[in-house]
Amino acid sequence: MTKADYESIPPVLQADETMCWAAALEWWARVTGRPVITQLNLLTRFERLWDHTGDPQTNRNYGTVRKTEFAEALENDSDYRMNVETVRQHQLNRAYLEPKLPCLLIYYEERIDGYHAVVVYAVDDAELHLMNPDCGFEHRALRRMFQYPSGEVVVGYPA
Repeated sequence: MTKADYESIPPVLQADETMCWAAALEWWARVTGRPVITQLNLLTRFERLWDHTGDPQTNRNYGTVRKTEFAEALENDSDYRMNVETVRQHQLNRAYLEPKLPCLLIYYEERIDGYHAVVVYAVDDAELHLMNPDCGFEHRALRRMFQYPSGEVVVGYPA
C-alpha cells in the first residue's frame, strides 16, 4: 500500500488518554486485514493487562497497559498474527522499520512522560509517517522521535 492508501483509511482516535494502545491496534488491524475489534472491546479483551490499582482519579496510569505483557499477549494472539520485538530506540531506522510496515510501536513519549502507541505506515531517511491515536495522521522527524538511546520500543508487525 502507498502512503495515500493508508491515509484513505480513517484514523482511530483514542477514546480517552489511556487507550492509545487499543486505538492503534484497532487501526493496525484495519490496514492489515486482521479481524477488527473496536478499542472499547479491546479494553475488555485485554483487561487483565491494564493497571487497576488505586483510584482512577488519583492513579495517572489507571487503565494503561504494561508494554511487556501487552507485547506477549499480541504475539500469542491468533487473531492478530503479529511478530513482536523489543528493541532499543536507537536501532529504529529506515532499514529496520521498512520491511515491518505497517508496524505498531509502543515507545517512550516525553510529552506525556510515559509510553505511547502509534502505527507507522511509511518511513524515509528523515521522517516517520504514522497514525497517532492522539491526533490522527502525522509526520515526525525520525531522530527527534527516538532520542532516548537507552529506552526500549515494542515493535509489532505482520507475521
